[in-house]
Amino acid sequence: MVALIQSCVKFQANPACEDNLIDAIKSRDRSQQKCKSWTVMSLNDGIVMVLLSYDSIEDILADQEKSLAWLDTVDHLIEKLPDGSRTKAYSGIIVDQGIQ
Repeated sequence: MVALIQSCVKFQANPACEDNLIDAIKSRDRSQQKCKSWTVMSLNDGIVMVLLSYDSIEDILADQEKSLAWLDTVDHLIEKLPDGSRTKAYSGIIVDQGIQ
């Protein structure tokens, strides 16, 4: 089955912590998660984006508690946003996807 939902989570690393944040994201144990695939991107100026593909919004919700617990372990690596949150996240239905 092709994953139908994409979740995008953006982090702003604390100064000089981008590599440590990326290492923490890459080393995360996803064996118990419901995501089907993930991609980690380094954008610029310490911004790190994680793209996760899921079969359903229910699967995202099922992973939420574990994801928040993991986020607590890397809190010291993340710069808080002006509203006090640690991430900016979006999820939506994939309307087109391809591989060449």
